[in-house]
Amino acid sequence: AGPAGLFAALRLIELGRRPIIIERGKNVHERRKDIARISREQIVNSESNYSFGE
Repeated sequence: AGPAGLFAALRLIELGRRPIIIERGKNVHERRKDIARISREQIVNSESNYSFGE
């Protein structure tokens, strides 16, 4: 969930709904390895990078 998704979820909560928020990408520990690999090897994992992950 990006900023827009989080604000949409907040608004739904304010309206009495119970949204389910889904994160895309790997957990923080694994994502750190993938981000380091970008700098070290110039290899970008499209599912785990600066934009995607918990």
